[in-house]
Amino acid sequence: MRDADLSLLTEREREVLAALGACQPNTVIADRLCITERTVKKHVTSVFIKLEITSRTEAAVIAILRSAPHGAH
Repeated sequence: MRDADLSLLTEREREVLAALGACQPNTVIADRLCITERTVKKHVTSVFIKLEITSRTEAAVIAILRSAPHGAH
């Protein structure tokens, strides 16, 4: 997996990515961020495009690796 450039993401997209890292479904993400499930889906799609990934699993791995302390992975 190439190094993901999270600077490409908006603040909201980073919040959605973090939620994907916690394996939260769209309904939970929507409730937590006070947005519609449709908006969550749009953010997820945008994250996939910007990070050049194709699955929630890849997104979760990126989120988990980015949240780990340096040297921990």
